[in-house]
Amino acid sequence: PQFFLPDPGHQLLLSLSELPTAFRAPLTTLMRLGPLRVLLLSASVLLASRVSAFSLAPTRSIPVLPRRATCRTTRRNSPTMITDKIALLQTANIVLASGSPRRQEILNNILKLGVDVVPSTFEENLDKSQFTPASYVEENARQKALEVWGRLRAAGKTPDLIIGSDTVVSQGEKILEKPRDEPHAVEMLKSLSGQTHKVYSGVALLYPPGAGQGEAPGQKCFTEVTDVTFAKLSDPVISAYVASGEPMDKAGGYGIQEVGGSFVSGINGDYFNVMGFPMHAFCRVLRELLDEGKVVAK
Repeated sequence: PQFFLPDPGHQLLLSLSELPTAFRAPLTTLMRLGPLRVLLLSASVLLASRVSAFSLAPTRSIPVLPRRATCRTTRRNSPTMITDKIALLQTANIVLASGSPRRQEILNNILKLGVDVVPSTFEENLDKSQFTPASYVEENARQKALEVWGRLRAAGKTPDLIIGSDTVVSQGEKILEKPRDEPHAVEMLKSLSGQTHKVYSGVALLYPPGAGQGEAPGQKCFTEVTDVTFAKLSDPVISAYVASGEPMDKAGGYGIQEVGGSFVSGINGDYFNVMGFPMHAFCRVLRELLDEGKVVAK
């Protein structure tokens, strides 16, 4: 009989007679057992050696991990809308710092807040290159509200709330406000045709300062964005729409609440935001101010 014995560099072919005497008897016994029994015996010996080594190894304590705490989300139970506060708000002196008929319709005809309208004289001459569309409308809204606040305070009046707002259409980072003239309106509508654009509305809410907080009003500003998709518009359709005069006083050159709404094939977000005032976000933020006691009707 011959055996292959492993060697680091090669294998040696040895006969039984060439093996040391100490190895001959065990190997002869293994040969009589047959290949399968040899395999099982080898596995048993290996397992026994592992168990023996494990049992002889020094024991170490396994730390018991603390039970993971259950995460709980605490939610405020206070409502986020203002429907239960309408009667209270109707007694407050609320001023809209804008002459926009769409904003007046939302605040007075839909929400029935009975706001007074004091259009701002702020020139809206901010350098657009220094702003993103979101920060641009928010700063415009803030400046409008601050101008009206200063004017009313100079006249000895302190309203409970002043609302400033501004809306623009954006394609990428390009800001589209109201068209300068009819050719500009045509250019705007052609750029929007068959594309998805964004409508940004910034809102600034100003309220009287608290005791010991000086003369500057409290401020809460936010921006809402809505995605609007236009159908493909032909040149005759654009020309007829511009000739109607409807686009001339609207950001982006169209009004979603009028004939321009027929151009819209899809919308993602607040419809009223596209109309010119983010009604849902306004109600949510106003509710926060009411709950915090920052807006209080006299």
